[in-house]
Amino acid sequence: MDRVLPRDMLMQMESKPVCAANHEEACRRVASRFHPRWLQHYVGGKLRGDPVFRRAYHLLGDAPASILDVGCGVGLLPFYLRERGVRQRCIGVDFDGRKIRK
Repeated sequence: MDRVLPRDMLMQMESKPVCAANHEEACRRVASRFHPRWLQHYVGGKLRGDPVFRRAYHLLGDAPASILDVGCGVGLLPFYLRERGVRQRCIGVDFDGRKIRK
């Protein structure tokens, strides 16, 4: 059975960064998108401490197709990849539509 996901459960990122950032700068840029301040610290720590973000960048940076992040939450992986200069279309899907940030 095909299901069409509600728009609030999808996040698409097609914008291009002004310039690709290194890991630390990308973490800082992504964290600065979140408020309040405690959430910025959490996001920055998560991005810096979880090896999946660097690994995903190295694995997906040159992927020829779009990237699908299932269970994207607030979109940390797509935001991070975009800041690192990944140009592929990133689509995030999450069951909890409240987590999808516009």
